[in-house]
Amino acid sequence: MKQALIRSVPGATWSEQNLQQLISIGDLDGNGTINFNDFCFWFEDLEDDQLSMRHLCEFWSSTMLGIKDPKILFKSVWKKIERYLGRENMHLPSEIMWLGGAPGSGKGTMTPFIKKERSYSTDPIVMSSLLDSPSARAIKSRGGLVGDFEVLESLLRTLFDPKYKNGVVVDGFPRTECQVTCVKLLYDEAMKLHKQYYNPRSVKNYFPRPLFRITVLFVDENESIRRQLSRGRKAIAHNRAIENGEEAGELYDIRETDTSSSAARKRYQTFKNETLASLNSLQNIFTYNIINAMGTIDEVAEQISKELAYQSSLDLSKATFDAIRDIPTSDDLINNARRQLVSRLDSYQEDHHSTFIDVIDVIKKEFIPVLQKHSLSGDAIIVSHDPVFKNRLSSDMVIDIFTDRHFQAVCEELDSKDKTYRFRLRFQRPQLFSKW
Repeated sequence: MKQALIRSVPGATWSEQNLQQLISIGDLDGNGTINFNDFCFWFEDLEDDQLSMRHLCEFWSSTMLGIKDPKILFKSVWKKIERYLGRENMHLPSEIMWLGGAPGSGKGTMTPFIKKERSYSTDPIVMSSLLDSPSARAIKSRGGLVGDFEVLESLLRTLFDPKYKNGVVVDGFPRTECQVTCVKLLYDEAMKLHKQYYNPRSVKNYFPRPLFRITVLFVDENESIRRQLSRGRKAIAHNRAIENGEEAGELYDIRETDTSSSAARKRYQTFKNETLASLNSLQNIFTYNIINAMGTIDEVAEQISKELAYQSSLDLSKATFDAIRDIPTSDDLINNARRQLVSRLDSYQEDHHSTFIDVIDVIKKEFIPVLQKHSLSGDAIIVSHDPVFKNRLSSDMVIDIFTDRHFQAVCEELDSKDKTYRFRLRFQRPQLFSKW
């Protein structure tokens, strides 16, 4: 194959790397060979008068190796995978969490909390692990970024693994404007698959409406450099202990950015100027959460929990959300109930002062003694025949007063003629004994 490529373009200088990239592009199933059908597949985008090996090599070189147009890049990679899997087998995860973060922001540490909040059961797809070739490691060690073609193909092949069906965190993608465009194009293709194959009556929901979420962990430059260098010192100490036979385990990789403040600063600047700027362009397209990761692990985890909690207005389709939006959430009911409770208590004092005072007297005389007797059980029942309850508003006052005092209060009318009421009051019982 290499010789055929060399002969196809006389006088051209092909580096070993370029030859390997061209062959990998044409190898649809990744088995190291290109059969005739795979070979012909790549001529589909060429005009009839360009059906030659020379034109094909020029097409590959200009579109894939140069990565000049992300749309062409994505289309080529997508077509390659579609040809290999078959369109009806292209099952993407129902939800993808695109996780970005400054160097040292703790993406690896925080990923378990993110998985818990979004109910993901699989390990994250970590781009640095996917792209672990010697050349890629050298680029990352210098604080640079691996090429978009290698990144995109590796990622898409992995995303179609059935184990990620119910959702996955993708750590470290997108990082460039080209990759951001590819995320948008991936969403568009996922929507096309959803519209083409989704069957609401099928138990096996292989083509759900795609849900993309963006989460960014942020720390400032000084904190990022401090954490990178701190990691380096710990890694060096760990490796030294293993080499000296003081500890058992595997040696940690040590990058230039772990030991050089200038390399660590360059890595942060790459994040700020390229990655963060690119991610910010997705704010108005997908659910976007930026997390302040300057605090402790517990503080950042708490913020993640608040930010990533289920939000129906963002997770549901517009049509579904519009259908149920008039049903109040429990938070809405609680907040509104509290405001109304305060308003009622104030109105009792101002507009029904005499009755309000009488009810308070009855509470002190009849209710409090019973509550004191049942203070260890957290549950008390009081039956009252007091004439004050001839006024229907009085029983409401009792409920509101005890609710304000953090009791769970319910009322039942036992005798409408005599105005006899039974009140049940529940409250938190104390813990008297410690468990051994």
